[in-house]
Amino acid sequence: MWAPSIRRPPVDWDALAHFGGTIVILMGVKALPGISAGLIARGMDPQTPAAVVANAGLPGQAVLRGTLSSLPDQAAASGVQPPALTIIGAVTALDLPLPPA
Repeated sequence: MWAPSIRRPPVDWDALAHFGGTIVILMGVKALPGISAGLIARGMDPQTPAAVVANAGLPGQAVLRGTLSSLPDQAAASGVQPPALTIIGAVTALDLPLPPA
């Protein structure tokens, strides 16, 4: 849970950085710079594909694709706001067609 009113346990950045699978973060857009820095500092490749999906499944859906190192700046420049998913991993490099809204 990322709600500000709920006390969070510390993140095990080492485990996440070496997980090897896809990481999905709910409502983490504002924390994206720290998430990216934490994963890179613990050994995740900065060139790992990553994406932010805002308003997933809605007519206003927006997808930003980049890398773990570039995505925080891309998200800030685009002004993306919650609700949004952050997805980190090779799956984000796939160019899957979106169904019509």
